[in-house]
Amino acid sequence: MTTPPFLLGVTLLFWGWQTGLLWVGVLAALAVEGSRIVRVRWNFPQADLDRIYNLCTALFFGSWVIAFATGEGSGAISGLMKNTTFAARAENLNKGVRAVLHVFQWLPISFLPLMLAQAFGQSERMEWQTFSWWARRQRKRGEPAARGSGLNVTWPYFALCLIAACSANESSRWFSAGLAALAAWALWTRRSRSFSNARWAACLGAALLLGVAVQQGLRGLQHIVQRLDNAFVAGLTAGRQFDPKESRTMIGSIGRVKQSGSILLRLETDGQSPPGLLREASYNVFKSPVWGSTKRNFSPTIPESDTTTWWLLPGKETKKSVTISEYLSGGKGLLALPRGTARLEELGVYNLETNRFGAARSVEGPGFVRFRAAYGEGSSIDVAPETDDLEVPEGERPALGRIADELSLEGRTAAEKLHAVRRLFIDHFHYSTWLGPEHSTGTAETPLSAFLLKHRRGHCEYFATATVLLLRRAGIPARYAAGYSVQEKKGNQWVVRGRHAHAWCLAWIDNAWQDIDNTPSDWNAVEEARAPWWEGISDKWSRLRYEFSKWRWGGGEWKRYLLWLVVPLILLLAARLFFQKQWTRILSRPAKNVSPTAWPGLDSEFYGIARALADRGVERRPGETLSAWLARVAVDSRDAVRGLEPLLQLHYRLRFDPHGLNPEERTGLREGSGNWTKSNGVGRP
Repeated sequence: MTTPPFLLGVTLLFWGWQTGLLWVGVLAALAVEGSRIVRVRWNFPQADLDRIYNLCTALFFGSWVIAFATGEGSGAISGLMKNTTFAARAENLNKGVRAVLHVFQWLPISFLPLMLAQAFGQSERMEWQTFSWWARRQRKRGEPAARGSGLNVTWPYFALCLIAACSANESSRWFSAGLAALAAWALWTRRSRSFSNARWAACLGAALLLGVAVQQGLRGLQHIVQRLDNAFVAGLTAGRQFDPKESRTMIGSIGRVKQSGSILLRLETDGQSPPGLLREASYNVFKSPVWGSTKRNFSPTIPESDTTTWWLLPGKETKKSVTISEYLSGGKGLLALPRGTARLEELGVYNLETNRFGAARSVEGPGFVRFRAAYGEGSSIDVAPETDDLEVPEGERPALGRIADELSLEGRTAAEKLHAVRRLFIDHFHYSTWLGPEHSTGTAETPLSAFLLKHRRGHCEYFATATVLLLRRAGIPARYAAGYSVQEKKGNQWVVRGRHAHAWCLAWIDNAWQDIDNTPSDWNAVEEARAPWWEGISDKWSRLRYEFSKWRWGGGEWKRYLLWLVVPLILLLAARLFFQKQWTRILSRPAKNVSPTAWPGLDSEFYGIARALADRGVERRPGETLSAWLARVAVDSRDAVRGLEPLLQLHYRLRFDPHGLNPEERTGLREGSGNWTKSNGVGRP
């Protein structure tokens, strides 16, 4: 090996300490440094080195497969490949980064077989062909490798161990001290002799201080990013997810309501029509512009023994079912369900909870779910009406009373009241995603009152809120519901886009909650007309994400199969290495009899010329090359070095050219050097 004794061993111990794999580091250190004690060496033919490198490559890529097929890496892939919030994407990106760091932490083990082949091998270098399949093909064609070429992997392995240790760094002072000590140790052994030790130490200290300053700067930048205004993040994520506690509407906002065309949900039916509405949450208290719920607690739902069937309404008979596919950020999120859902099948979440207002959420689960919801008319998991379901805010009562008087709601049946309210919105109101400054209200008029009495234009949140409060004013318990409208069929599926996010009313009719949607039916056409030109391309990408997610999360057993593909490949390469091995065992000579390696060109006669010039008072400066020295001497006395340039070129080729000199050139250097010393009166070198 070319690294100093024990440097690699200490570095492996440092790596094991930082990554929590100390015992692995100890064993690896003993194996590597044991080569300095064991006298046995092996002569590895090139074919064996190729197989060892193939094994290391398989271990490396196998660690990638395992990292991204299990744990945080798997959640990162599904999370990044779906349409979700900015904050969720950031969290999924962090998971992906952590999975990558786990791969880097195992780099010393992945390439340990190659390091051991170097440590216990007879050759000081491995040919470049070992690390390149293209170069191997060139070798098969009969093209020889350059003499003396190749790589000693000890220094690259040292750097790889430091990188692996850094991937698990928690910015402790001991880590910084250990990293600096190892770097200083390695650099000290390779320092240039042209600088004094004090000057070298000063340069190293300056480099370490600069590194600490950069580290502190990056840490400060990280803290600044972490302290970003939460309101800014909330603004980026608005409208993309519903909150079971409250829904902040755009009622009273001036401008255009913008919705995404990205596909959020996919539905499949057995030839039946899909449910028109999928609800995620509902609310019973309105404080403009926020709808909230008074009782927010969730209760756990117990699955059947197979853990994939969840009963929300045990014993309820259902005649309809729909298969729903949706993404869950980090395995958490509200489920979009039809009203009256009694049973969820093939839902592979770990914990499911429901609340009193019909919301069902996954507390822990995969990043993608595809389940069947069985539903029907009648009862739902929503609780019966309470006093809050008849409450009308004080500020909205004048406008609501005026509309109720116009419709003559007093004394009518519930069905007549529903019909009158619906005809009001169909005949006299229009859907619009744009509200200009003319729709702004004065200090005494609420946005909802202006919607009902003046401009009569708005989006679904206006229609849903107005319907809820009008029905309450007429004595019918009602709630505000938020979710999605299902109206676009694509192939054999129904798709729900971000612009299909919708709000409507839940009314208590005939002892059950009923969906009442009074938003004009042309609202989807208005939204669809604003679809961007690239939506077709986006849909194709969304389909790829969906198919990948279905494969990734479907069934739950594919990870085991994937591992059974990776492990046999590694075992096959290892078996091929050992059963087809050609290496031979060699007993090395005792260290005391081992002579130092003779560097080529140390017997060059040009060194005699250099000594002769030094004796005449023309000395080389520390660190000065021969060519620079002769050029400097030529400035003062050109005759002193006349005729030395050809000899210097031969000397350089003898020293550094892998092919060296042929016999004629070697004789020319010997005789030319002797003739020069004789002609300059200094005798033989």
